[in-house]
Amino acid sequence: MSLNSQHLKETLIKFGLCRDETLGPFYPRVRDREDIAVLRDSHSGVILLSSTNHIDTEHYEEMREGEYWQSYSRSEGALKYNKDDVR
Repeated sequence: MSLNSQHLKETLIKFGLCRDETLGPFYPRVRDREDIAVLRDSHSGVILLSSTNHIDTEHYEEMREGEYWQSYSRSEGALKYNKDDVR
């Protein structure tokens, strides 16, 4: 199942977690995709992607713990990629 960014944005607005008028650019792109920007709500601080249609949840459901970070465990992966996460 792929995720729909418009539905996510509408849901966040519906529950008052962000506002259309306070949602704006935070970073022009993500690490792996130049066509996807990072958005941030200046009122609540909520961060989301400009598009999530490329994300397939089945890809992550099939992964073993730590595999996302090419590590044996989540904690090892978190240490390995901490610098990138802080960015």
